[in-house]
Amino acid sequence: MDTTPNAAQPKARRRWYQYSLRTLLIVVTLAGCGFAWLGVKVREARQQEAAVAAIEKLGGQVLYDYQLNSQGAYVIDATLPGPAWLHALLGDDIFRSASGVSFFRYGQVGIPVKQVSDSDSELLKGLTTLKRLDLTATQVTDAGLENLRGLANLEVLDLTATQVTDAGVISRLEQDSADTAYDAPAFVHWFSDSVMGDHE
Repeated sequence: MDTTPNAAQPKARRRWYQYSLRTLLIVVTLAGCGFAWLGVKVREARQQEAAVAAIEKLGGQVLYDYQLNSQGAYVIDATLPGPAWLHALLGDDIFRSASGVSFFRYGQVGIPVKQVSDSDSELLKGLTTLKRLDLTATQVTDAGLENLRGLANLEVLDLTATQVTDAGVISRLEQDSADTAYDAPAFVHWFSDSVMGDHE
């Protein structure tokens, strides 16, 4: 009696199990990477949410990326991207990035909403997506610029009527490139009381 087919069947079954196990491991690995990425994004979103809440408590204003068009102009009634059910599950901040912060209300006769100090500027540390920052008429000094380290996307920095000196600005923006703790912006257009300049 020929038993060859029966002998081949267990081998085929073992091979199928091997492929199934390999596929399962790949799926689990990919899922783990996906959840890890999502965990990082959720943590960053919560940090941004907390920083924005503190900035607004000081009277500051925050603009998000989805509220600005490609030319950087404000879009009225801009719609936050993403489905409503995901907003309810993950929160709004995972779908938006802070793009601009201002502590100065130009519509209120040029009066700052509150005196913001160097310690308050620490709130900006985690907002690494910022492109525009207006610190006009705040009490921020050269020392407070230390908190702007790592804002690699910063393009416009307004320091008019602050306690920051031009020397302090230049010193901060021209950090030694060997200082790996400082992720310098590629280009910054900055304003101060006496000087308007560019750093590239």
